[in-house]
Amino acid sequence: GFYRDCRRLLADGGVFAVNLFGRDASYAASAARIAAAFGSANVWKLRATREGNSIVVATRGAPWPERDERLRRADTIEARFGAMGLPARKWLRMITPYTP
Repeated sequence: GFYRDCRRLLADGGVFAVNLFGRDASYAASAARIAAAFGSANVWKLRATREGNSIVVATRGAPWPERDERLRRADTIEARFGAMGLPARKWLRMITPYTP
């Protein structure tokens, strides 16, 4: 119910992001609940860090941009916030569509 409520509260095109502990047995169950609430096609995950954290991102109807658009956006983030150390291009290599 929690993830369905989160989806319901988002505007069309809204983005939900959550940090799950990727090495914990509950990770798979939580990711599956997110996919059930948002639809699997609207869910992506970042590879778990060595500490075990994994970010799951879900949208309310916002399609995954094509590769060129993702790269353009990553370049924009790095140009704008590079001094803060935001490695947006690296993030792109870490994110994959959710698959059960």
